Amino acid sequence: MQDLPENVEDFLDLFKAILSSQPLSCDWMPRTSLIENLASLGLNQKEAEDVLLKTLKPIHHCKGPEPDDDAPGTGCISVFRCPIDPTTDAYAKIGLRVTKNKSGQLRAVIWSFKRWA
Repeated sequence: MQDLPENVEDFLDLFKAILSSQPLSCDWMPRTSLIENLASLGLNQKEAEDVLLKTLKPIHHCKGPEPDDDAPGTGCISVFRCPIDPTTDAYAKIGLRVTKNKSGQLRAVIWSFKRWA
């Protein structure tokens, strides 16, 4: 099993590496307003993932990494203020989680991606 990162730089590097290199490696947590939140930003899920890959940097970090309360000992989350365009930012709550299968592979998790309020 891979160790979970303890600092934002390692967290973001690992999140982006997983998101860009592993097909279907990103889990979007089901939220009732997910599609509406993305639509308000003019994005779909794939476009939001592309924004995270291309735009997100440690300077956008707001909180974390901290343990994932829904997966104690097997996940961590961080919050970022992610620029979408020069006038719009998104609240991005993203994480890493160890899979429950024998491989213990890490997966990227997107908890929330919505307009920054």
